[in-house]
Amino acid sequence: GWWPCNTDALVKEQEGSYQDWVVLEPVKGPKGVQLAAYYPTNYFQSNYGLVSADCKNPELAVKFFDLLASQEMTLITQNGPKGIAWDYVSEGTSIAGGEAKWKKIPAKKLRSSQIPDYTDEGLNFVKYVWDPDAVMTHNTNDFRLSQYCANPKTSVEALLYQCGKAYSKYKPDDSTMLPNLAYTEEDAKKIADYTVSIGKFVNQATVQFITGDLDINTWQTYVDKINSMDLAGYLAIQQNAYDQYAKSLGK
Repeated sequence: GWWPCNTDALVKEQEGSYQDWVVLEPVKGPKGVQLAAYYPTNYFQSNYGLVSADCKNPELAVKFFDLLASQEMTLITQNGPKGIAWDYVSEGTSIAGGEAKWKKIPAKKLRSSQIPDYTDEGLNFVKYVWDPDAVMTHNTNDFRLSQYCANPKTSVEALLYQCGKAYSKYKPDDSTMLPNLAYTEEDAKKIADYTVSIGKFVNQATVQFITGDLDINTWQTYVDKINSMDLAGYLAIQQNAYDQYAKSLGK
């Protein structure tokens, strides 16, 4: 997935100056490299249903996973009850400009700026959707982009889609992406320590290079500092985990 901008902070489903803005595509770097940040297995699309050896009814557990991964249950878990928070449609234009298949139903009133109030519909509780990291969902591009869009010029989702299209041209090849790796308990603890030390330093330095607080001419000093934090040890653990992953695939 691509996250080029926070559209919610800019678009409020009404006319505005933001409509004159254009997406700033990734700038071209040394040797013509021009890539967008890309997360093929990100936080929201990496959930699995596991059946333990002690499960008394594995068939029912798998059926429950199938239910969660269905289109209708995905709409329920992400939006709320059918006919109240969302519904199917047979006409209208989708976010992607095609035929719409479903739409969100705006709440009649809000408990706060972000939380719909459905007490008039008999739903007297605040949390009417499930956390996306607690369930499996059916989030294919075609399904997500089939959402009804009344006005593409003022729609949050339509603008986000246009941003994604602009960035997708610069997506790195999947073969170059590091997959989610599994570590031994000992290595996992070391990775956590490296994330605090090396990760924190790199993040701070990145900001300082951008703001000019660090001179790009001091790059070698920056590299030497990372090496002194045992970058080689960190890379060795990652390499070993990747080698085990590749071996499991017969590569």
